[in-house]
Amino acid sequence: MKERIIQLFKNYNLGEIKGDILPVSGGLMHKMFKVQTSTGIYAVKCLNPEIMKRPGVMENYKKAEALERILADNWIPIVPALTFDGEKILELDGGYYYIFKWQRGQITDWDSISSEQCFKAGEILGNIHRIDSQNIEAEEIELSVIDFKDYLYSAKKMNNSIATVLEDNLELLESSQEKLNEARRRLPSIRAICDDDMDPKNIMWDDGKAYVIDLECLDYGNPVSSCFNLSLQWSGTVNERFEKENLAAFYKGYMKAYDNGFRSYDKLYGIAYTWVEWLEYNIRRALGMEGKEEEEIKLGVEETIRTIDRIRYLNSIEDDICSVLKNLHVWNTLYVSDLDGTLMRNDCTLSQNTIRTINELTEKGLAFTFATARSIESARTITGELRLKLPVITRNGAVLADNTTGKHIEKALFTAEEVKMLKALLPELPKYGFVSCFLGEVMHRLYIDGDHVPALQEYIDYYADNPTVRPVATIPELFCGEPGYVTLMGSKEEISPIYDRVREYDGWESLFQKDTYRDEYWLEICPQNCTKAKTITKVKEQFGFSRLVVFGDGLNDIPMFDVADESYAVANALEEVKRIATGVIGSNEEDAVADFLKQRMEIQ
Repeated sequence: MKERIIQLFKNYNLGEIKGDILPVSGGLMHKMFKVQTSTGIYAVKCLNPEIMKRPGVMENYKKAEALERILADNWIPIVPALTFDGEKILELDGGYYYIFKWQRGQITDWDSISSEQCFKAGEILGNIHRIDSQNIEAEEIELSVIDFKDYLYSAKKMNNSIATVLEDNLELLESSQEKLNEARRRLPSIRAICDDDMDPKNIMWDDGKAYVIDLECLDYGNPVSSCFNLSLQWSGTVNERFEKENLAAFYKGYMKAYDNGFRSYDKLYGIAYTWVEWLEYNIRRALGMEGKEEEEIKLGVEETIRTIDRIRYLNSIEDDICSVLKNLHVWNTLYVSDLDGTLMRNDCTLSQNTIRTINELTEKGLAFTFATARSIESARTITGELRLKLPVITRNGAVLADNTTGKHIEKALFTAEEVKMLKALLPELPKYGFVSCFLGEVMHRLYIDGDHVPALQEYIDYYADNPTVRPVATIPELFCGEPGYVTLMGSKEEISPIYDRVREYDGWESLFQKDTYRDEYWLEICPQNCTKAKTITKVKEQFGFSRLVVFGDGLNDIPMFDVADESYAVANALEEVKRIATGVIGSNEEDAVADFLKQRMEIQ
């Protein structure tokens, strides 16, 4: 190995090596060496050859390198690999290496981690997660499917020393895996840059300053899960010295830097058992399935025993950990506002005061989002400056979206049978309305070219330059792709009979009301269970909020008033809305919602 390192330094002109090439302890999977040359002091990481044989491993390393550059550009305190001719990972005689400038300091001492160190580690993690955090469409859940019985059978057959510890803890390991999978099902759909390997061994301290090392595990992942796992490691669970104060300090630092909106960390305790997946890797090492070298097998045996001890310990301190997570000092109320006529002014804009107030409060921990009948494309022309962390509710609850990216997170669609029924029930649709259909990731509003009522024609003319509002020739084309929303508009006398016909079917939701700004009436039809109230409740439960406060002005806001702990009507709201509200605040022209939020947060 040392001969290869000498050749490596010659190939990249890093100077004449002085003294011995010294091994550096600490790595569980790769070998590290300290090298001093005439040009400086370096650290060399020799990547595990067995790991480098895995499918897709080079792509993973390249992805991590790209994310490493993003961290550096965002002033995250890291120790990045050096780049040579545009490459960070270096190949020599079939081996792969990283070279780093030597970082002064000491690795975190697992046995004496301070609350101050936990706060700083949490703050760094929060700053990493906030770089590119997005609400995303729900992905297929990666469940753990480890067959511990099969590994136990193999260990016994091979007379391997891990057989006894596997057999003694088989029930615990299987139940831990079940808890892990249940917790993963509860995770909110959020994606961010994650460094799941940022445990105490991968932060160095130099004069009180923290530097993150070993960044090969950088990837996009779920920040809620990532934060939870790392908080446990920093608070002493790895060496069975759990400190409540350190767990609280880690989260305090994390939430100072970034609030992902999630509140019920105590409900995700099963995530702690992610260790079962590290355990499987080490069982495989111990059984010679990851390499035949004696040293590798020995490490696998040792780490298998240690990891099972960690899982046993985690099981024993569950109540202590959850007691801390239940009492994190965060605002646990979800605030949701309607847009048109409530948060927005009559000129269809948000005031700079509203934008500034909501953004400042969101940075301090306010959990705020909006619910609207508009599409996300339409809403973002107005709300684009709001830096919201939670998903927004659009199309009266039919579509969850990310206000920052405009991406659809979750959308409800009509079934083929419902499309057939809509075609039969709505012969007037070409004259009065349009259908919102998803074609890939883009929602198109489709109408049939021809004779339209004035309200629809004005709508079409307003969006004349929008390529997603476009005509089609036939009814089948009107319902192409994935149809999810039908809109009709006209006078009350014209639309009311259509509404009476549509609402007889309880397999979808229908809303009939006067437009906020004009005299015409709108009829909106969407799939079943798609209302503002139902979708807001879903967001509340998914992110773990205990209370709900809403703001509105129109009839379509009444269902969300019914499910809220507190509901406030703006002064310009319909009388029916004011009558059922907890209270009435100022008008939409007076920034009433923003002022209410500011006063409420000052009290809290």
